[in-house]
Amino acid sequence: MKSRRHPNIEIARAVAILIIFGFHFGYYWGLTGGRLGPWNGPQGRLERLVAVYGGTFGVSVFIMISGLVLVAAMSRAPAVGAFYRRRLLRIYPLFWWIALPTMLVLLVLGRLSMDRVWQAPFWLSGTTIVYPGHLWPISAPWWFITLIVQIYLAFPLLWRLYRRIGPAGLLAICLLVNVLCLKLLGPPHAPWGHDTAQYLLLAFVGSRLVELSAGICLGVAYWGWSRGERPSLQLALTLVAGVPAALLVLQRVDYHQISPLRAYVFVAVMALPFVAAACRSWAGSRLLAPLVWLGGISYAFYLAHSVLIMPVIVGLGRLGVHSGRLAFFASLLVALTVSAGFHYSYAVFAPRAKARTARLRVARDGLTAAAD
Repeated sequence: MKSRRHPNIEIARAVAILIIFGFHFGYYWGLTGGRLGPWNGPQGRLERLVAVYGGTFGVSVFIMISGLVLVAAMSRAPAVGAFYRRRLLRIYPLFWWIALPTMLVLLVLGRLSMDRVWQAPFWLSGTTIVYPGHLWPISAPWWFITLIVQIYLAFPLLWRLYRRIGPAGLLAICLLVNVLCLKLLGPPHAPWGHDTAQYLLLAFVGSRLVELSAGICLGVAYWGWSRGERPSLQLALTLVAGVPAALLVLQRVDYHQISPLRAYVFVAVMALPFVAAACRSWAGSRLLAPLVWLGGISYAFYLAHSVLIMPVIVGLGRLGVHSGRLAFFASLLVALTVSAGFHYSYAVFAPRAKARTARLRVARDGLTAAAD
């Protein structure tokens, strides 16, 4: 499964996925009565911050990185149909490769009841947004598939707007739509209840447009900078002043406070790829090689890690181990091992399946030509 690797971007992904893992671990550790264990202590402020805001921070990072990467992807496949095909083929096959055996194991273990199996097509297709709040996936991180599919569908339109009206105009339109979505979908105006409103604010692309437009502006500046081009004055001002201001506006109208750190997230995301790219030997050093590796398997890790945390915590508890930090690192090791297994097994399977499909297509075309 060959891809264009950019170590600095992989490092940003790795940092985001580790923070998300910390968020999910803190949640499951709290469910076991650990109450975040040592993370409540006076020495645990950073850990406590990750446990409270980590999911928000990590997802915002991934949305912005998506915008950055899609700018380059759109330049490689300017035709909308080719763009959609390439992007959807990057997310669905690996997702199904992980989701199907995960659901089978959960079904056998009794953690997935038969009365929820009918929801599986919605989970696997990323269409849970059609009945939000009632189709929450069996593995919580799978909700992101719903959002990323919408991001892919919306991106060509946003890219066209960017090229026509510039970064400031795109940001202004996205901010307006984003605010309207938060006002209409979130409490106190939402009549559909807390869970549905939360899902809509999390997984509806209209509620994340400012983050996505920030990623687009960042991508234009980043890829241009990597070619030796300086960003325009309008783009530079949009990045430095416009985006943080827009994110602070969203912070005031987001009733659910889904992203209370959006402005600070953007500053961190904006800086990291540029710093890493400016220090290419640093980004490619052996010291950071594990982070580059983790960034490369971050998608598989994101999809697989959540359902593995609780079994590890419970298993350690039965062995008499109640250390939060030990449970954290044990869960991380198990999640890394399983995720790497999924990632590399798919990397072996996918080219073979593609080659077999190509051979079948050639044979079919040959039979058709012979019949004619």
